[in-house]
Amino acid sequence: MRRVIPPTNPIVRNAFPLLVFFLAAIFSGVWEKMPFLASFHVLTLLGGVALIVVGLGGRLPVLLRNPIAQSLVVFTAWLIICIPFAFWPGGSFALMQDVWSRAFLAFLLVAGCVLTVDQAKTIFKTIGYSVGVLSITALVLRGVDKTGRLGLLGTRYEDANDFAWTLILGFCFLTFLIVRGSRSQKLIALLLSATILLALVKTGSRGGMIGLGMLGLVGFFQSSRAVRIKLAFAIPVLLVLLYAAASPELRGRYTTLFGSGEDYTGRYLGAEERLKAAATDSANTRWSLLRDSIYLTLRHPVLGVGPKNFMPAQNELAISRGQSRGEWRETHNTYTQISSEMGIVGLVIYLVFLYQCFKSLNSIVRSRYPGKEWDDLRAVAKSLRAALVVVQTIAFFDSYGYDPNITILAGLACALSLIAQRHRALLTAPPQVTLTSLHFNGDSQWTTSARQ
Repeated sequence: MRRVIPPTNPIVRNAFPLLVFFLAAIFSGVWEKMPFLASFHVLTLLGGVALIVVGLGGRLPVLLRNPIAQSLVVFTAWLIICIPFAFWPGGSFALMQDVWSRAFLAFLLVAGCVLTVDQAKTIFKTIGYSVGVLSITALVLRGVDKTGRLGLLGTRYEDANDFAWTLILGFCFLTFLIVRGSRSQKLIALLLSATILLALVKTGSRGGMIGLGMLGLVGFFQSSRAVRIKLAFAIPVLLVLLYAAASPELRGRYTTLFGSGEDYTGRYLGAEERLKAAATDSANTRWSLLRDSIYLTLRHPVLGVGPKNFMPAQNELAISRGQSRGEWRETHNTYTQISSEMGIVGLVIYLVFLYQCFKSLNSIVRSRYPGKEWDDLRAVAKSLRAALVVVQTIAFFDSYGYDPNITILAGLACALSLIAQRHRALLTAPPQVTLTSLHFNGDSQWTTSARQ
């Protein structure tokens, strides 16, 4: 009998509960709604402790040999190189210190602490359930902005688009539990999915609804024929229910994805028309920002205008055209955000990073190794791949280049890649031995220490 035992360092094993708590606190939004607790920066301290634990456990050298981690390190290095040449270096440095450092930390924590498929499933459940709690909290508190769009005020989910982005991510993980979870997990996932979808439609996020549609397409094409038939009936019913749940004002917003030729100036507007006018203006502004981001990319093709510097650079560009001021908004497109702020070189590195994530997951999904562990691994990888497709589709409609949600998904992809390597090492081991441990040598190969 042969079996693969994951890295057995007790330091690393004991860090996993810290990771679960860390992710639950972040995705539920509960911690941020408690200013007294948030003032102690407990999450930052826990993240630092967990990272030290991962380092002491010897996982960092293993991670840094993985192509996903290597491409992320290169992206981070290029971000640092761009800072001194930025339009406003202070803004780039603040981004590195306050945003990207935490996103990179999240990658290391997830990739370093997730050692088994069961732990990956636990992360799926943690994120899915936590986002479900987030949706319930927002619905109960009725935190809407001046245009009537739902968010969780006073937290990182205050912006309706950011809120919708996270809701979609949680819904992706809950669909995995609906399909492959236990009976109780399926029931909980169904109930939380209903609250997430209700909250999602109340955000008025057009990118979020496109992401939901993409998830439906991915699920349809990845499913068996029997499931496709069920989805063909279920999806139209779901769309009708979501349409009925949206207010008349939000329904009007969803019809203005690409702008509108209607002129709202010079006349009195009711509540529904005001929201539709704001949505139309937002859509038109997105096109203008997209053009400016492409222009700034071509004008600064190597280093860009600097990380987190698009807004001041666009303001200067607008003034040079004779306008009184710029839009002072992000690009609303992740890919042109990266290209305009870190140059075409930065965009290429970012795309290579995403490619490595999909390459690792595709390798697992397309494997044909027998056994329950491989079946579970393929199912988890397929679900994670779908989540990446969905969030990277939404990324065309907002600025998420430095968002930790991406690095958390990448950390999971890296962890699954390492788990798959251990399983492949088992298949190449002599049949007469029992594997007691697996070691990662300097040649980036898994070797075995065995007992006859």
